[in-house]
Amino acid sequence: MGDCLPESGVAADLRPVIHWGRLSIGRGEAMFYVGALLVWLVDWLTKYWVSHSMELGQTIPVWPGVFHITYHENAGAAFSMLQNQRWLFVAVTLVVIAGILSAKRRTRRRSTRIALALLLGGAVGNLWDRLVIGRVIDFLDVRIIHFPIFNVADSCITIAVAWMVVDALLAGRTVHKEKES
Repeated sequence: MGDCLPESGVAADLRPVIHWGRLSIGRGEAMFYVGALLVWLVDWLTKYWVSHSMELGQTIPVWPGVFHITYHENAGAAFSMLQNQRWLFVAVTLVVIAGILSAKRRTRRRSTRIALALLLGGAVGNLWDRLVIGRVIDFLDVRIIHFPIFNVADSCITIAVAWMVVDALLAGRTVHKEKES
């Protein structure tokens, strides 16, 4: 057979689905990367649309006074901090990506892996902008609370972090209940 994993008794999530020489990638592994790729693709497509159909600074009211699409470019980090530190952000993002991949290898929890895929896709989305154009394209403009303009990658990063916090709290609660019994 030559498979890296035996057929009998192997969870469906771990059975190899992609073979390339001695390398085999399981379904869960493949889905992780497909999820991250989809996040990056949606992020890239929306940024491409905004940057090719709008002028820098232009705004389109979707819900006037509440939510607008506003083309903005950010050479800094969140809330426009540390402007023009491109290579610092590239280096930090590469370290974060290595951490995400390391965390993915250490966890078997599906919910954590989904959050990590969102986080990876978002990190790669903003890294792509920094490498290709030197700044990040933002366009989601929530005006009702005067929030900084953001993008799909930022949204996925925020959702992933919140998801992992809730997931860790729920996992801790489950472990605590098991110890009590």
